[in-house]
Amino acid sequence: MAEVLAAPRTRINTGLISEHSDKPVCFVGRVQRVHPTGTSFILQDGEGKNVTVELTDPLDEELSGVVEVVGKVTNKASIMAVSYIPFREDKNSFVPYHIIKTPQSASLFANYEVWSSAHSNILQTAIK
Repeated sequence: MAEVLAAPRTRINTGLISEHSDKPVCFVGRVQRVHPTGTSFILQDGEGKNVTVELTDPLDEELSGVVEVVGKVTNKASIMAVSYIPFREDKNSFVPYHIIKTPQSASLFANYEVWSSAHSNILQTAIK
């Protein structure tokens, strides 16, 4: 399965699973359920449709939130994962570099209610 990581892959949603049978894919979705054995989990795509992700080894961590899976579509219309990346749910910890380049960006985000005063100070300091 290591060839899946090296091969070009298409980012798909659940509606495209059948078209990519036995092909490497990338799938992003929100974890709905994890099997009690930890050998599979169900992801929901942006359209609200589910796909099962199978693992060769059981999970060794709790899995929740948004996850990106790289793997191969099986003949059972599931994805055999080669790798997965969980994305953090903490929305306040990420400030893209291009946002801190201008004073206008800093004032825009200083007024945005999801940004705390600490983030405003970081942005103000970064543009000085």
